[in-house]
Amino acid sequence: MDRHLTASEARADLLALVDAAQKGERAILTKRGVPAAALIGVDELESLRALARLWQDTVALRAMRRSFEDLRGGRIAKVSTAPSLAKLGGLGRRRGRA
Repeated sequence: MDRHLTASEARADLLALVDAAQKGERAILTKRGVPAAALIGVDELESLRALARLWQDTVALRAMRRSFEDLRGGRIAKVSTAPSLAKLGGLGRRRGRA
């Protein structure tokens, strides 16, 4: 859950806010009652950056669309454990013929 506080409140409690951000909490800082900035943990920031890179990668987007189409069409591969690279390659080759 997001915690909203003024910039002045944040300044007085900055170290506690940083600790909370490291645990996954977010702080929304307001200026004159309007949200102005957010304090988030570095892990969340890196996840957001990686997601943004994926959305800008046309090859990755195409692959995600194909995966969703396969899922909707019932074309899925069920695995009980993490597959090896050879197994994944085999699945990809079979998919290419479908």
